[in-house]
Amino acid sequence: MKVEVAIVGGGPAGLAVAIEAAARGFEVALFERQERAPDKACGEGILPAGVACLRRLGALKAIREHPRDHALISGLRYVEEDGRGVESPWPGLALTVRRTLLERTLAERAESAGARLHFGCAARRFRIEGEGVRLETDAGEVEARLLVAADGLHSPIRRAAGLEGRPLARHRLGMRRHFATAPWSSLVEVYWGDGMEAYVTPVGPARVGVAVLWDAARQRRRPSLDPLFTGFGLLRERLGEAAPETAIRGAGPFGGLARSAAGQRLALIGDAAGTLDPISGEGISLALQCAAGLGELLEGLVRRRDPGPALEEYARLHRRAYRRAALLPGLLLQLSDNPALRRAAFGALQRAPAIFRAIVTRATAPVAGPGPDLQAMGPAATNPESRAP
Repeated sequence: MKVEVAIVGGGPAGLAVAIEAAARGFEVALFERQERAPDKACGEGILPAGVACLRRLGALKAIREHPRDHALISGLRYVEEDGRGVESPWPGLALTVRRTLLERTLAERAESAGARLHFGCAARRFRIEGEGVRLETDAGEVEARLLVAADGLHSPIRRAAGLEGRPLARHRLGMRRHFATAPWSSLVEVYWGDGMEAYVTPVGPARVGVAVLWDAARQRRRPSLDPLFTGFGLLRERLGEAAPETAIRGAGPFGGLARSAAGQRLALIGDAAGTLDPISGEGISLALQCAAGLGELLEGLVRRRDPGPALEEYARLHRRAYRRAALLPGLLLQLSDNPALRRAAFGALQRAPAIFRAIVTRATAPVAGPGPDLQAMGPAATNPESRAP
């Protein structure tokens, strides 16, 4: 098989790149080892910059047609052990979306744009040859001009390319479960405990998602994630007798950054390029923004003899986006390490809420504009999407 862009990984990052490339008229093939787009431990929040990307990809309207599996989220609240909190609205439209709905919608958009999606088809090895890449897959060998690795937190392609980053300073882990109950707030709430946090999101009118994050060096025992889990008394009261709706999923460690998001004929995206600590909820939005940036550079990456300058530009774009998005998690993790400082800081922010709003607005601002609407380009011009949220 010969294509211009080969993508490994069928999560939101890989599917967004598939849409970006196919809408511009590039020949695209995506390979995902699982039979369908994978569910994973995820807070499922998409912040305003990510929502703008979903709109331009043509996916937002389709998501909004499934009210049971998404919710509008009005802002962010951090809650202390005694119930006091500090909160801020988002600087724009923000959503939570069931991971399975998000991936299914993006897959449908990618196929309608002309991308070939190969689920249940693993990619094995790759090698650089001349002006292209040869990728071994279960469906046979693929020749491509560019390989995009969206193969996750423990990316085999990143490792094979020698792009592993520095060892993690922290060993942060997480797990997520959904509970069948009406959300008690339209805010994303983060509850602080002893060396851990619980991240609560409404995901539809009758479901909340709960993710517990902890530092393995500080928590010798893995926290529990049943309705009576200890360490978060106020959250336990709010969940009451709510029944678990999904199985527990775990992930981690978080916070790693590849040495570079680009190699020879290779671009890394999503968790393969770098993970943010989930405490800020920016992972999906960052991936969608980087996919948009990669799409803008595809002409130079694919159709010029020397893709080096475009690869360097993508690496800079990713590094800039990651560093901006990592500001808020870095600050919050410092506060997590020092409960006395956290209480003092949150007390000050309660007295000056405009400062917290400014921090949230700054930390979640898009790296660049969302770019042109892809549904107005090439094959993606079919099934256009309304501008209305």
